[in-house]
Amino acid sequence: MHPYIDQWLTRLADELGGAKKEVDLKVQLKATIAEPADLGSHFSYSLKKVSQYDDLRAQAYAIPRILVVLFLPRDKQTWLAVTEQSLALRRSAYWVSLAGAAKVTTASATIHIPKHNLLTPHSLRSLFIDLSEGKIPTYVPMGGNV
Repeated sequence: MHPYIDQWLTRLADELGGAKKEVDLKVQLKATIAEPADLGSHFSYSLKKVSQYDDLRAQAYAIPRILVVLFLPRDKQTWLAVTEQSLALRRSAYWVSLAGAAKVTTASATIHIPKHNLLTPHSLRSLFIDLSEGKIPTYVPMGGNV
């Protein structure tokens, strides 16, 4: 698998009602205990390697890619709670597509993740519905200017 891809998800589109029979999505996963910079409607997150940013922003791939950032509590003892009844991961994860994002000339790349892109079963299903209809998400920086 590609060095910047951590997960490859496939969903049968028959269940989604789209034109495609099968929909694929590649995911790069990041986790951090750093408190995200709250910018109102977005969180700010820095990718340390521009090569990762460039890979995620490229539109030359047949399979769409997203970045998922998991914001964890500082205390690692509280990251995960396991009982016979539940498995709970603390805090939350957000996704963003960087497809079409602008080129950067710095050593790292700061991105803005929309708060409405909270990763939930519903948001993931909605993303797959869009993909099954040929709607590929693209990066829209804060302010809406591409």
